[in-house]
Amino acid sequence: MKVIDYIVIGLVVLSIVLGMVFGLSKRIRKSPFGLVSIILTIITSFAILSFVISISQVNELLKTITSSMLLKDNWFLTFLVKIRFEIILLIILVSILVLVLKYFVCKKIADILEYDNKISLVLNKILGVVYMVAVFGFLFLITIEIIYLSSGTDGWAYNAFKGSLLKIDYLYENNPIVSLFKYLKSSYDNAVTVLEAGYYGILQ
Repeated sequence: MKVIDYIVIGLVVLSIVLGMVFGLSKRIRKSPFGLVSIILTIITSFAILSFVISISQVNELLKTITSSMLLKDNWFLTFLVKIRFEIILLIILVSILVLVLKYFVCKKIADILEYDNKISLVLNKILGVVYMVAVFGFLFLITIEIIYLSSGTDGWAYNAFKGSLLKIDYLYENNPIVSLFKYLKSSYDNAVTVLEAGYYGILQ
């Protein structure tokens, strides 16, 4: 086993212990605006935004609005369209919606998990462990991706990870976080391309 394997196992064990000690309810009550929570909110909002834009009715509505603004021959309205104000507005609205839903859903889940019975207690501990391990995994993948961007496969990091029993070297080169962001970006770009096709001629 490599040193990185022992480090990962140690951190996983620590995550499990913390999950069992604190449970899920305390974590989602105390960290609604934590780093991981904010990152997940952004990813969720991005995914929802791509889906919303791809809906034909929404797409047609946005095309109608932007085309009408461009036809008014007003420099300010044209400027708003060029900076994709409709996308910015949708991002804000979707982000607010996700934050509000997350708050109420987390509050409801926390209330249920804090019921004074054995089932809620055990479920709270189990979900706490799952949550903490997931958070550790997420942060670990982001960390090794940052290292990959700075060191690549020719630096110290790859040599330290190579031959890992836990296949850290494979994750280092094939990070699922990168695949996720590429998929979200591709979905978003495709949706925006379809949207822009509706008024591209007018904008030109």
